[in-house]
Amino acid sequence: MVKHAAWLLNRYLIHDDGKTSYERRWLQTASTSVAEFGETVLFRASGRQSVSKADASFRKGIWLGRETDTSENIIGCASGIFKSRSIRRLPPSEKFQKSVFMEVKG
Repeated sequence: MVKHAAWLLNRYLIHDDGKTSYERRWLQTASTSVAEFGETVLFRASGRQSVSKADASFRKGIWLGRETDTSENIIGCASGIFKSRSIRRLPPSEKFQKSVFMEVKG
């Protein structure tokens, strides 16, 4: 949560000159869309943790933030913590699911 808060401040907090820290450094606005912290999303695991071809490619998890260097999404689920480039947001009525949140293991 602390890492996510620092990431948000660096990209979206507007200073006295009307620019964010990200704009000052990179000379462009941060155009990355973000989900709400703790929001239930569908994600596709990548790398060593990816699922086999027979399994469903998207799984439910809790959105925990973004990786600073690679902009990958950090997702928590019953199997652990994953990084994913692909997420799908759910409709507002399914956005926060206590059952999925309670299954998260770190």
